[in-house]
Amino acid sequence: MKERVKYCDALRFIAMIMVIGLHCFSLIRDTFVNTNKTYYFLLTFCDSFLRSAVPIFFMLTGAFYLSRKEKINYKSFIKKNIPKLLIPFFIISIIYYLVDCFYFKTLTFSLYDFFEKFFTNGIKYHFWFMYNIIIIYLFIPYLKVLVQNISKKELLTLIILIFIFGNFITTNNNFTVRFANFSLSAFGIPNLLMYINYLFLGYYIYNTDVNKKIRFIIIALGIVSTLLISISDIILINYNSHNDAMLAPTSIFLFFPGLAVFVIFKYYYQKMHFLPKLEKLFVNNNKLIFYIYMFHVLVMSFIQKQIAKYVANDRLIKCLFSFVITYILTCILTYLLSFIFEKVYNFFHEAIMKMWKKIFKKEEKIKMA
Repeated sequence: MKERVKYCDALRFIAMIMVIGLHCFSLIRDTFVNTNKTYYFLLTFCDSFLRSAVPIFFMLTGAFYLSRKEKINYKSFIKKNIPKLLIPFFIISIIYYLVDCFYFKTLTFSLYDFFEKFFTNGIKYHFWFMYNIIIIYLFIPYLKVLVQNISKKELLTLIILIFIFGNFITTNNNFTVRFANFSLSAFGIPNLLMYINYLFLGYYIYNTDVNKKIRFIIIALGIVSTLLISISDIILINYNSHNDAMLAPTSIFLFFPGLAVFVIFKYYYQKMHFLPKLEKLFVNNNKLIFYIYMFHVLVMSFIQKQIAKYVANDRLIKCLFSFVITYILTCILTYLLSFIFEKVYNFFHEAIMKMWKKIFKKEEKIKMA
């Protein structure tokens, strides 16, 4: 068994807690987008400190999968990894759809409607990550060959180029279109390539020794970028089409915070002095994070509906109270739901695999006879 990288286990767990936090924050933040800019700005400012979570997830994927020394057989890699992502994702998408139809009653049940939404990323807003990570996994064997067969200087150049023609131009376009009706969209690149760039970045930082001076610059840029998120967002607010563009991983303002947090954990994790029990929690629940990500919005929506019966989010203090309750309960209940789902899913998966092997053996015996 390979030795675990403690700071990566901690990063993954904490990033998941941050994702739950930012989605809970967005519920109350958007309450004031049309009514109170000051409250909206303050809540966005707090939300900004959680936004590096998604870039961190991409970076961790690159750090581990692209760093493998052994040669990857494409067919074996896809056969092993894609079903682990796709099957639970499909099942949980069905659960979301049924809950929306029969509990929230926001949809009318229809198989055609379900598949239309599933294939157009219309089941739930946070599932955009699942579609992109599944596609990225299809390319990981090739990405691994690429990064391991070019020099670190060439890889750094590639990362910078994708950042310029991706994050920079995307952010520039959001501003220029808003204020000057002008953009550089002809030179832009797809969002997927920007997400892949985070894998390159994770691989680069994971395998490169960063000196203290560069660390300081990275951390400083991370802090400044985080502070600029809420400022840039409030500047771009358009009451008819508010889309959180500055809070997305394609923004330049999330690139450096994600990089800074990764560097901090890599070089200063030991100085954080996490308790052994907490480190054990990071490791033991590593596999659950995938399910926690998918389920947390469902749990959060259910809790928010119950709270709304008793607390009206018409004042900041009430919204903050709602956030604290929603966040704590979402973390606890999502963990329990994910734990149960994993056990049930693994039970049926093993049963089906055993049945499949028996059928396969019978067919082989018949052929031999």
